Amino acid sequence: MTPQRDRFIELQSNLLDELFALAPGEDQTRRHFEEMAIETYDCLVAQDFTHVSPFKLETESAFNFLRYGEKARSLVPGDLLQKWRDWERDYPKLLERNPRLELHDMLHSISESHDASSWPAGYERRIQEWIDSGELAAIPFIDRHGIVNSEFFERLRELRRRAGGWLYWDDEADCVIFAPEPEWQKVRAAQEAHAAAQAAELRRQQDRERRLIEMVKSAIGDTAFWAELKDREREIKRIPAGSPEMQSKLNELDKFFERYFKDAQGENRDIEIGELISALRWRAIHEIKFGVPEPLPGQAAREPLLAGYVRTPAERSYIERGPTGQLHIITGRESN
Repeated sequence: MTPQRDRFIELQSNLLDELFALAPGEDQTRRHFEEMAIETYDCLVAQDFTHVSPFKLETESAFNFLRYGEKARSLVPGDLLQKWRDWERDYPKLLERNPRLELHDMLHSISESHDASSWPAGYERRIQEWIDSGELAAIPFIDRHGIVNSEFFERLRELRRRAGGWLYWDDEADCVIFAPEPEWQKVRAAQEAHAAAQAAELRRQQDRERRLIEMVKSAIGDTAFWAELKDREREIKRIPAGSPEMQSKLNELDKFFERYFKDAQGENRDIEIGELISALRWRAIHEIKFGVPEPLPGQAAREPLLAGYVRTPAERSYIERGPTGQLHIITGRESN
């Protein structure tokens, strides 16, 4: 017994707990697979085979032992290899007895086709709506592998009916959960509400970013302000970073910005002075260094100018607290 072996057994058991929760009454089948998996692990490790992950039930999965490749298969005894082949032969029967498990496998296939992930987390309800609609053409995901055809769709519809509920990823449980139909409808309603709240927050962030960009453009367009800011930046550049004069100049710069933006209230109260300072100073330094204005968001990519840059107290305070739930487009640099 080794810690690595114990860990493998723990992970394998956790995986089987999740999957066989969808196949009630299959205790003997589970024990058989778990024993086969552990025996295979022992054989591979004894042959210095590294990185053995928990084995999947699905016979087409890359984590099913038969998909490990010829070298790995040659390391186990013939009778053990035959057990895996028997599993491959009998697995469709297990699925036929357990529609929830087969539904799980099909949703996994959908996720693999969509974005090479293991589960369609967050859009399970869209798949359920698609199935219930009966409209094959209205596929709610990107079918990169071309798995969807009339047979696939009708099998999903049949499994949906037989399962009597739906499967979804539960963040708290950190696994896939089956919910009987009444419970699933509650989960689905909660997911819809959460998605609506996220969409509203995204719109709020986008509006905030729009207002921030407008304030930056307005400041740059103020000829007197922009010229004075660049003069101040040239002075700061000539001062040694650790000198008392540097701190004095940075404090003056904060006051300069505060005077300029003292009337920028109203709908812009959520935009902090430190954020505006950072956005405008970077553009002033860019223009001083390269002779051209730094692009605004939506234009060309920005060039980093971190060397020798010293933040004002207001800037540093804003960065150290960190933006909370904001689209940090303009002030995207997070280090001095």
